Amino acid sequence: MKKFSGYNDINVDVIEKLPRGAYVLRILEAKEETTASGWDTLRVSFDIVEGEYKDFYKNQYINSTAKDKKWKGVKVVYLPKDNGTDEDERTKRTFKTFISKVEHSNPGYSWGWNETGLKGKLVGGLFALEEKIIDGKKVSWVHLFWWDNVDNIRTGKFTMPEDKLLTADQIANAEYHNSVKSGEAIPTDFVDVAAGINVELPFD
Repeated sequence: MKKFSGYNDINVDVIEKLPRGAYVLRILEAKEETTASGWDTLRVSFDIVEGEYKDFYKNQYINSTAKDKKWKGVKVVYLPKDNGTDEDERTKRTFKTFISKVEHSNPGYSWGWNETGLKGKLVGGLFALEEKIIDGKKVSWVHLFWWDNVDNIRTGKFTMPEDKLLTADQIANAEYHNSVKSGEAIPTDFVDVAAGINVELPFD
């Protein structure tokens, strides 16, 4: 095979995968946003600040060469509509649980209905594996499922959430439809990374 030009100059990302587990996080930003479907949310950006995977999302952001740079340490917390429905009551409980975990993890801190005050606060995070069918293909990644108290993470007094895995029928159906559509093999693993090299981080 003839060597093509520029081969030695091509930078191929080596992507480190985050294992499922419990981590101590620092909130880098909390921003109120509205989704395209009209849901008000609190978009919480974070990074890991203790242990082997300290600065995981920062390093991922810096070391990747993808052009579409996005910070991947993000959890969207939905805000209630205050409309009295059962769904809204669940949303309220979910939101207050998040705030309670932050308050417990930062002695002396009180929520006070000021989302900017969440910046710099510690909170625990429970990360598990999720599988989905996207564009007819199976993709999987470990991400933040839920919050916990920092003390629980440090002492091991937490209960890990179960992975959200596809059934054999769901995978087989996706493989069939994808093969009919494109004739290409289904990848068995997926790490969602978009970032940039030699760029400023999106947080102070």
